[in-house]
Amino acid sequence: MYHNISLTSKELKLATLIRRKFSQITLFVIQLSGSKLASSKPCKVCHHMMCVLHVKTVVYTDTNGNLHEEKVKNMETNHISQLSRVMKKN
Repeated sequence: MYHNISLTSKELKLATLIRRKFSQITLFVIQLSGSKLASSKPCKVCHHMMCVLHVKTVVYTDTNGNLHEEKVKNMETNHISQLSRVMKKN
């Protein structure tokens, strides 16, 4: 799914800048089911991307609508999103 690529020095500087910016944010992930909050804990692919981008903190909702705040580096998830399951079949 992920490939090793070579970056030019300009691309590498841009990637470093993006990671630096993302490391300063708290990412909120909210999912609605009708008018109620639903479970929105990031899936394995999203967690991986947050790690790559150096996102430090994520806030998400559980099935009861409660908010949870976690450091991305400490977060564990086994969830595979519906989209990932569909993509894997193809």
